[in-house]
Amino acid sequence: MGLFDWFRRRPQTVGAEPAEEHVVKNVPALSEPILLLMESPAFVTGLRVVPSWQVVHTRSFAEFSAVLARQKYAMLIALSPPDDSGAAGRAIRAFRELNPDGLTVYHGTDYRFAVSGPRALACGADVLMVGGVLDRNLIFCLGTALLLKSRQGIEPSMEFYTRLLEITCAESPFWRLQDTTMPVCEVE
Repeated sequence: MGLFDWFRRRPQTVGAEPAEEHVVKNVPALSEPILLLMESPAFVTGLRVVPSWQVVHTRSFAEFSAVLARQKYAMLIALSPPDDSGAAGRAIRAFRELNPDGLTVYHGTDYRFAVSGPRALACGADVLMVGGVLDRNLIFCLGTALLLKSRQGIEPSMEFYTRLLEITCAESPFWRLQDTTMPVCEVE
């Protein structure tokens, strides 16, 4: 069964989530933590809604480098700090050396695939993530990617990045910006 056959057989669920539900279930449990390279701590809260997902948060490449060799990690999510362009790519390459089976996620600084996608491919990231993804979609996307990586592996490509986000993040607002040609910071 191919990747997209697996996606197609996944049932689509529609409906409002209960307001009091703050724990996400039915995603892969992780025995190793997630390593996060991102200046803002906002992502940490979003990831911790999954009880088995522990997060080690680093704000700079230096902090990342200091904790990388201390233990094994299940996943890396990397967004370059504003003052260190290219840090996400360097982090993904370093992470791969010590955690070859771990999932690597490149978080682009631009919402548009045409801008962030080639950068994710250049560093060999398994998954492309962009801003503007709803928390529940983020967890579904990462959970799906973990399953795909463990079951059949992931061959990074723009087609894979786009299809994964289409299926898992269809209702997220970043889609409205995909055809924008001006810098995203200028969009109202």
